[in-house]
Amino acid sequence: MFRHAHDQDVAPGEKLRTLDGLEEYFWLSENTFPRTTIVLAEVEGATTMETWRSALSRVQPRYPLLSARIRKNPGERPYFETLPGRSLTLRVLPLKGANLDSAVANELVASFGYADDLLARVTLFHSAERCEILFSAHHAATDGTTNLRIIEDLIAAVSGEALGKPVPLFPAIGKFFGLGEPAPYTHLAPVKAPSTDFRSKLPMPFVRRCHLNQNELQAVRSKARAESTTVQGALVAAFFYAGRHASEPWRTAPVLCFSPVDLRPMLNLPEAAGVAISVLPSVMYPSDDLSFLGIRSAVEARYDRVQ
Repeated sequence: MFRHAHDQDVAPGEKLRTLDGLEEYFWLSENTFPRTTIVLAEVEGATTMETWRSALSRVQPRYPLLSARIRKNPGERPYFETLPGRSLTLRVLPLKGANLDSAVANELVASFGYADDLLARVTLFHSAERCEILFSAHHAATDGTTNLRIIEDLIAAVSGEALGKPVPLFPAIGKFFGLGEPAPYTHLAPVKAPSTDFRSKLPMPFVRRCHLNQNELQAVRSKARAESTTVQGALVAAFFYAGRHASEPWRTAPVLCFSPVDLRPMLNLPEAAGVAISVLPSVMYPSDDLSFLGIRSAVEARYDRVQ
């Protein structure tokens, strides 16, 4: 049934819509293999914790899925449901002495389970003249672009700026291709629901941030354009190339890398908030004997076919 015991303590809210296929995949896999989407932003200047709390209370109503959870009835597809009156909690920690890399690593393995509570977490590392804001969300509710916009709204609200109208709920992707919402299941497996306590024994991720100043970032973009590629294509190639040199299994078994493809340009919806993405798999086989530029070209060719 995919419900926790404390579900009965929460009054049912309004059904927003059914999860589409990719969102349902993120929901199913989150309980055992978290795919949390994360943004860590540094803010210069004096702010107060109260100002950040007030800003969060202004931003949350702009995004419908920041006030929702995911529900699942037996035999039916999961759906987003509102949680009326539930506010996102701002966790506040001192910035001095904080290990931000470790904080991000911990967020990557902190599962939202079956998402029977709010779908985002916010942590503020605060000091008198500078702070870091860490926003983490369930991947069924947001993608990286949406997270960036939420962070931008939070900073704007802290600065006292107007935020504009609420952002409409993003429909299921199938609606843009004439498919409507996902159809009911055609077959139901006669098995029990998996344990909600099960977790894959995955190694703790290691996170190390790489700071690029404005000039360095511009140099990366210029180089990518000069090589007729994108930053994403170069990153995937670097991922494969470095992994093969560092790991024996990467030289003896296929390695699969999933890259997000932003659907907003294709759908002409630049302001869409939600999971407006597809995924593009790239595979490196042991028999592949490609240079860095060769790997990059192969990845980029696949991007060209889907964009």
